[in-house]
Amino acid sequence: ELAFCNKQFKETHYRKDDGRYVVQMPLNSDNVELGDSKALASLRLEQLWKKLEKNPNMQKLYSDFMQEYEDLGHMVEVTSEDNLNLDFVLPHHGIYRPENSSTTLRVVFNASAKSTNQKSLNDFLLKGGIIQDDLFSIMLRFRKHSYAFSVDIKKMFRQIEINPSQTHLQKILWKKGKDEPVRVYELKTITYGTTCAPYLAQKTLQQIGIDEKSKFPLAASVIQDFYMDDCLSVSSNLQEAKDIQRELTLMLSCGGMELHKWCSNHPDLQLGDTEMYPFDDTPEEKSVKTLGMQWFPSSDTFAYKVSVNPNPSYTKRSVLSEIARIFDPLGLVGPAISKAKSFLQQLWLLKIDWPDPLPQSAAQEWHKFVSALPLLEKLKIPRHVIINKASQIFIHGFADASESAYGAVVYLQSSSLNGSICSHLLCSKSRVCPLKTMTIPRLELSACLLLAQLVRKSLTALKLEINGVILFTDSTIALAWIRSSPHLLKTFVSNRVTQIQHLTDTFQWNHISSQNNPADAISRGLSVQEILVNDLWWNGPSHLTQKTDFPQQTAESVADTLYLRELKSPKDINLKKCTAPDPNDIQSVSLITTNDRSFLEQILN
Repeated sequence: ELAFCNKQFKETHYRKDDGRYVVQMPLNSDNVELGDSKALASLRLEQLWKKLEKNPNMQKLYSDFMQEYEDLGHMVEVTSEDNLNLDFVLPHHGIYRPENSSTTLRVVFNASAKSTNQKSLNDFLLKGGIIQDDLFSIMLRFRKHSYAFSVDIKKMFRQIEINPSQTHLQKILWKKGKDEPVRVYELKTITYGTTCAPYLAQKTLQQIGIDEKSKFPLAASVIQDFYMDDCLSVSSNLQEAKDIQRELTLMLSCGGMELHKWCSNHPDLQLGDTEMYPFDDTPEEKSVKTLGMQWFPSSDTFAYKVSVNPNPSYTKRSVLSEIARIFDPLGLVGPAISKAKSFLQQLWLLKIDWPDPLPQSAAQEWHKFVSALPLLEKLKIPRHVIINKASQIFIHGFADASESAYGAVVYLQSSSLNGSICSHLLCSKSRVCPLKTMTIPRLELSACLLLAQLVRKSLTALKLEINGVILFTDSTIALAWIRSSPHLLKTFVSNRVTQIQHLTDTFQWNHISSQNNPADAISRGLSVQEILVNDLWWNGPSHLTQKTDFPQQTAESVADTLYLRELKSPKDINLKKCTAPDPNDIQSVSLITTNDRSFLEQILN
């Protein structure tokens, strides 16, 4: 689907004389047969006006929105008899949120509304797919350089026009007052509510970067830092950051797009409305919502905004709702979320239905956890994680598992030529253990695989020159498996070892004691109070911030029954596919226990 949509976009998009882009909605059929929806749209319009009459503020916002839509040419009244006779019309409604200071009202055009033949416009549209970097990657990159800024594209969807041959699919009904005549309009731009809208907007933004790259090379490279219409970008020096801002403004204006809501951690990069985002160091320092996270530009820190449902009647549904409201894309408070997810799994074991009240003991435990969540607002987490003028950068990762959960945590360690060293929590990931019982070594190995995947994703996102990657586990059994040849191991372990070795072929794996393993916090979970004061979690073990090297590890023989249980018997090994270890290689030989010497001899022979 994505390949088809990309091909169609390339072949059908074009630019008008003013530089704006005209795109075509990707259809899954050449024959779009839509039924009658005018009656439904008329009914919804009458219901909407009844609602608007009861709320004068919403009525004004809705009317102003529609009038602006028309004034800007984003919708045009249909007067042609041929077009008026078409029966398919999109209903629309408003989402009114007076508590939201930035977008109090959002008008949604319902392209999923069924017509008389039970087909909607979205039924004939291809979604296209996600072509931008995910939230995790953009947020992680946002932490790597000194100078940072955020900015939005103003009315992004509405700056991109739909091919005139398709605008008849985007008809709506509207009247400018309750007793005014109903008129028919065509929406001329990408419409919020169509399933292909995000793809078309993202693809157009990327096309601007391609078309204008020769004139604006810095801005073109920043296109990767957009998540839909929001941009979070960084630079290592002030002048380059200024150049990026200038180029980005000019490049997007070439495509008819305007940037607004500039915000930065440096006053020279603070463009636009400085009253809305003042740069000061007062106790009332304002935060900016950046892709769901609170960012305080003046202190250059991340923070959490936590709202707790005061309803004391807890159910499994309310527990899930509270967990979902803790937005933490980088896993910076992973131990608390891990604890909450483990609690939710226990409710499944109790076989509690979604609307049922929790047992008293479980309700008390959850109340204690939820009541502490507002303490997360005390956290101020540094955005920038690399020391100034860094000469070396290392990634350190840690994995751990318990009976309830397993997880991985990653730190970025940087040092300067003058000997200064710093270590910062970069990201983490956790999983609750499967309900089916597994041995702890298997869970530890699963944690190691999760760590390998997390580190690879982090390196891909950061695009930094790294001096080395060192990974740690406190499980000697899991470490021995990782250092073994996968063909010697049974299926479950072999599959995971194969993936780990592939992902970490150039990394070091070491053992660390449990008390020095920060991933222990995410596997066992921590209360909010414990997270606030846990230095091991925020900075990693002490050797990451000291000038001493971590002691080199040597392979030790493992004779644990749980380790031996995952080794194949000699008859199960296809000798034609085996690569015999070098008998002079002490490390490879030492992983085979004394009890397994006869097994090793059979392989070597």
